[in-house]
Amino acid sequence: MASLGMTLSEKLVVRINLLYSKIMRKITSAQESFAEKGRQIYYQLKPMLEKKYSLEDYVSIDVETGDYQIDETGVGAILKSKRQYPKKKFFLAQVGRIAGMFK
Repeated sequence: MASLGMTLSEKLVVRINLLYSKIMRKITSAQESFAEKGRQIYYQLKPMLEKKYSLEDYVSIDVETGDYQIDETGVGAILKSKRQYPKKKFFLAQVGRIAGMFK
């Protein structure tokens, strides 16, 4: 970072941008890790889910405990999980497919 001729404000902007970039890389890495863990749990559950539930149903998975909730809609599955764990994030998949992560 060349600081010759930069004002204090310009130096602060550069430092803030560098810090922001570092934070965003960590957030992205954490989200990728969460999604990967969710996918792993989902694929462990998938054979049982496909036998027991309709391929139109949705599963919301707590990646920390492996607990899951099933509903006919993605929103319904998330709401059921939120009742059990109000402050957690969940991995959502349609039985037979993967959807993603929701807070």
